[in-house]
Amino acid sequence: MLTDHDISLGRASYALTARNQQSIADLFYDRLFVVAPQLRALFPADLAEQKGKLMAMVSSAIGGLDDARFIPALKAMGATHAGYGVTMEHYAIAGDVLLWTLQQALGQRFTLNIRSAWIKVYGIIAMMMVAGGAEVNTLKLPEARGGEGVAVSVPAARRRPVRFFTKQGPVRTILPCATVAAL
Repeated sequence: MLTDHDISLGRASYALTARNQQSIADLFYDRLFVVAPQLRALFPADLAEQKGKLMAMVSSAIGGLDDARFIPALKAMGATHAGYGVTMEHYAIAGDVLLWTLQQALGQRFTLNIRSAWIKVYGIIAMMMVAGGAEVNTLKLPEARGGEGVAVSVPAARRRPVRFFTKQGPVRTILPCATVAAL
């Protein structure tokens, strides 16, 4: 269970990284692609914008953990990630990489209490994102009409394996997050 003390530890430790956001994002993605090179295909070639999005998301999440109004934003982000093909396994990998990154960034200041707090913090973030992916199955259709994509929402009761179109390669079939979670 995430406590007020966990939230305080998460915020205080994250504040210690404020001046090093770029290097922390570099550490995160470098480690992610070493640990799980298959995930590289889910990201754009130039990671500059993605790194900024990651740090903004973590900052917003750590700031909004005690604000129920932030839950819909996390769920929406999870729905978007499901459309990219992100699975529960990917969330677990990202969580491990986040902990490793924070340990590298904080050094000896990354105590067992801080580690425990971040496990809970990330658990809440990932749980809300997975829930968002399960509630709304987002499908990116082929780019048309000036390169714009179309998003389709499919009610949970009607979800089936779907055809998924990526910018990096051919069409593939994936299971919606709700199905993956049940496996």
